[in-house]
Amino acid sequence: MRMSWLPSVAVLLLSIICQATVVPYLAVFHAQPDFVVTAVMLIGLIGGDSAGGFYGVAAGLCLDVWRGRQIGLFALGYGMAGYLAGIVGARVYPGRAGVRFLTATLGTVLAQAIVLGLYRLSHGLVDWSAVERTVAVQAVYDGVLAVIAYPLMIRLRRGVAPTP
Repeated sequence: MRMSWLPSVAVLLLSIICQATVVPYLAVFHAQPDFVVTAVMLIGLIGGDSAGGFYGVAAGLCLDVWRGRQIGLFALGYGMAGYLAGIVGARVYPGRAGVRFLTATLGTVLAQAIVLGLYRLSHGLVDWSAVERTVAVQAVYDGVLAVIAYPLMIRLRRGVAPTP
C-alpha cells in the first residue's frame, strides 16, 4: 500500500516538535515516550518496509542533528525499526490493536538497543541497569501510543490521498 508523502512528513515534523517540547513533561518512572519512533513504526505499518525505512532514517538524521550527537545513531535505529514495522504490516493485519502494540513495543526496544549499543561503542560507559528499566517503560508507553495514534494516521492518510 503506497502512502502519500505529505501526511508522513507532517506527522514526522509534528512528532519531532512534540518530542522537543511536550515529551519532557510526560515522564513516567524516568521514561519518556518516543513520539518519533512511534510515528516511524506507524508509517512502516501503513506504508510498507521501504516507507518505514526511509522515513525512519530521515527522522533519525533530524534527531541526530538536533541532539548534536554522532550522525547516524538514531538514523540507523529508527530506520531499522521502521523497516521491520513495514515487514510486519505486510504480513499481519495492522488494524488489530495487539499487532500495533507489539510492533511498537518491540520496535522501541530494537531502536533503543541499536542507539545505545552504538553509543556504547563510541563512548564506552552505559548504565545498563537504568537503561533496562527506562526502555521497558518507554516501550510500553510507545505501544499504548501506537494503539491510540493508528486510527488517526489512517484518517490522515485517507484525507490527503488523491482519489483514483
